Amino acid sequence: MSVLEILNGYKNYFLKNEVVEETAKKRAEICTSCEFSEKGIHSAVLPDVTLGEVEGFYCSVCFCPLSVKVRSKSNKCPKSKW
Repeated sequence: MSVLEILNGYKNYFLKNEVVEETAKKRAEICTSCEFSEKGIHSAVLPDVTLGEVEGFYCSVCFCPLSVKVRSKSNKCPKSKW
């Protein structure tokens, strides 16, 4: 994940956008059943009230917090699941 993708994901995490949230919700559904989704400490820093299913989880392939990753417009799953 590039710096711009990370910043885009954080921007969309804090400044909710209906279109981005719809995409993020679809991605989150995929991530919740992914074997590379792992529980971390991110929920203490990134509580996610709209996508609670990924709250506190991160991708064990790229190590990105999922609450941010699923909201980054240009980001892709490292395993090509979305």
